[in-house]
Amino acid sequence: MVETRNRWIDGTVIAPTSPSYWKAGSMQWLQLKQLTKGITIQGGGLIEGQGNAWWGNAHGDETNFPRLLGAQRKGKLPSRRPTALRFYGSYNVTVSGITIQNSPQCHLKFDNCDSVRVSNITISSPATANTDGIHLQNSANVEIRQSGRLHLDPNRSSMVHVQSVTCGPGHGISIGSLGEGRTAAWVSNVTVEHVAFVGTLTGFESRLGRVSHVQTPIVINQYYSDGRSNKNQSSAVAISQISYDTIIGTYTEQPVYLACSDSFPCKALSISNLDLEPEEDKYHVLAPYC
Repeated sequence: MVETRNRWIDGTVIAPTSPSYWKAGSMQWLQLKQLTKGITIQGGGLIEGQGNAWWGNAHGDETNFPRLLGAQRKGKLPSRRPTALRFYGSYNVTVSGITIQNSPQCHLKFDNCDSVRVSNITISSPATANTDGIHLQNSANVEIRQSGRLHLDPNRSSMVHVQSVTCGPGHGISIGSLGEGRTAAWVSNVTVEHVAFVGTLTGFESRLGRVSHVQTPIVINQYYSDGRSNKNQSSAVAISQISYDTIIGTYTEQPVYLACSDSFPCKALSISNLDLEPEEDKYHVLAPYC
């Protein structure tokens, strides 16, 4: 029998914003690590990251977000924004019922974890905050259900199942940050189904979903630039065996954008049962791109 530690969050946990609390290399605020016997975090409580003190200090954000006053505006907080809640090197992790809002960077992150279950949680921050919702890295056997504002970034992850979640605003569900700096990256067996996207920039990789007021519902971009240089990345991580099925809803700019690398072209890509219509008040929409 596996022993599982249960922890309840019923109140409000608030992150500090004074520069004296943060070191330059702080990458997370709350961290649970190397829990190999199982851990459950549940309850109706709130984790408040107070990210408004950080967003104006992030790289490249100064022109996009509200300018800050006092110590924050003068840059006394480190430029590296911390994750609100991170699990590292742990097994049999369950997170249920809680709310995480206004994280400086990632709201909930799983790194080097196995057997993860997330259900009925709420993640919230402003559309302009440039944050991640749920971030996966080097993790396997992950189940995410009935959660809000999901940003999935399963870098080097496998056996990921996302079902019955609502996303928006934001970038939808992304499989990205792969191969940066010519590093090896591997993602496999990711299933996304019964997902609603409302007011997102992009959509998702999925089996079944509904989109509404989404700029571009389906995107594959192997020429993506991180903004720190003007060069597109022509050599890319290989993409294969991707299936989009039963995508229903509306878009504001372009229904499908597929930009596959000349060096590593997409293989075994399937798109079927699309019902995507432009918003009625949008007259300058773009045709699908492939």
